[in-house]
Amino acid sequence: PMLYGIILMILALYKAAEHWRETAGFSKVTLVKVLIQDQAIYFIMVIFCSAMQIVSDQLYTTDVLLADLLDVLGSPSLLCVLGSHLLVHLKEVGERGASGGNSYRMRTMSNIEFS
Repeated sequence: PMLYGIILMILALYKAAEHWRETAGFSKVTLVKVLIQDQAIYFIMVIFCSAMQIVSDQLYTTDVLLADLLDVLGSPSLLCVLGSHLLVHLKEVGERGASGGNSYRMRTMSNIEFS
């Protein structure tokens, strides 16, 4: 799973660098900038939670408070809450229409029609 996350982060950074070259920098808050920032925060938190889980499993302590704290910090529930926050953040930026909307390559976008 960690290798998969690293590959996704590298691909996202590549696309951000491409977007940065096309738009001459991130002068405004763009959806791409928010996506990269949120993905970096999430990736750092995944590493932190994994490290806390490893420490919790390897450390034998009689201090119940410390053991509970390490369990909470290494809990996948923390990542679920962070993931939900990141989705809401992306939705808010997309609704604001930052830098022309959701796509920097498509100049026009048709509406979805259902039959």
